Amino acid sequence: MAAGATERGERAPPVRRVRAGAVLGAIAWRYLCFAVMTALVLVAERRPAPRLPDLVLAHVPYLPWVDRWNYV
Repeated sequence: MAAGATERGERAPPVRRVRAGAVLGAIAWRYLCFAVMTALVLVAERRPAPRLPDLVLAHVPYLPWVDRWNYV
């Protein structure tokens, strides 16, 4: 049998075509994963975050001028 031939006489696909298919498949997989990740993030953004106590804030005095300065 000739190199690259199968039992039916068909030729095996060229290496470039196989590599191109693998590269295109990898790119498609990457964008599919990105789309799924983005969809999950958007779903998670709709729910409120849990309230966490701020241990430092309980010990820092409130200064009105700092509060005003932060939102100028």
